[in-house]
Amino acid sequence: MSKYDIIIVGGGPAGSIAAINLSCAGYQVAIIEKNRLFGNKACGGGITSRILKRFPYLRSDIDAVTLNTISEIYFYSPTLK
Repeated sequence: MSKYDIIIVGGGPAGSIAAINLSCAGYQVAIIEKNRLFGNKACGGGITSRILKRFPYLRSDIDAVTLNTISEIYFYSPTLK
């Protein structure tokens, strides 16, 4: 049986970043993810350029992500007045 220091539930963007940082700090980390296609998740529909500046290694995964620039965005909610 494997032993882990930390088990992360959810391999989305936050869980994956946490796992990378903890693993780099020397912890034995396991990720539990319900989806069979690990890493094939949208991050709320996209990520900001601020995120790419903070985590530049995400650009190396550009083959898994389509990079588009959005200059405007409009939010609509039927509950807002």
